[in-house]
Amino acid sequence: MRKYLYRGGLVAVLVVALGGTIRAQDQPAARGGPRVGAIVPLKVQLVISRYQGDKKISSVPYMLSVSAIDVSSPPEEPSRLRMGVEIPVSVVAPPTADNKTIPGGVKVFGTNIDCAARILDNGRFKVTITVDESSPYSGDDKSVLTKGTSPVSRAFRISNVLVLKDGQSEQFSTATDRFSGEVVKMEVTISVLN
Repeated sequence: MRKYLYRGGLVAVLVVALGGTIRAQDQPAARGGPRVGAIVPLKVQLVISRYQGDKKISSVPYMLSVSAIDVSSPPEEPSRLRMGVEIPVSVVAPPTADNKTIPGGVKVFGTNIDCAARILDNGRFKVTITVDESSPYSGDDKSVLTKGTSPVSRAFRISNVLVLKDGQSEQFSTATDRFSGEVVKMEVTISVLN
């Protein structure tokens, strides 16, 4: 009889101990971290500014809604923004023996942005941003190296990881187009949505 009481008491102690452990997992992690499986909605604003020397020639804002997930969760698909225009492009090819012409194609120019976020401790977020931007060169901004009859386009690609807090802004890229001298600057700001 004592043997059964001892086993029953041991089982009761284990149930209480495990129950406390399970309840502890439902609570936020220590040091202000989120609970496992948490999702925090963010507004991510990206501004792409272009300069010719010290003169700002354009400033284009983009805004994405991103669901930040805790670092222990499996990755989700990033938020994606695709904006552009399709331009017909003629293909210049050497003449063929049978005098057949080669048809032109369509080139898509514009801005592609991918953004994902992870929740870190102390109110910080790990934000991953990829920007892929392309545009045709106009006659005014072509350098000697890019002048000619063939269509010329320019491209800018960057992928970066930043650690930011709610309301924080950071300039994460500055690059100079070596053909036109144009400077491209990118700044990101995040805000937690309620």
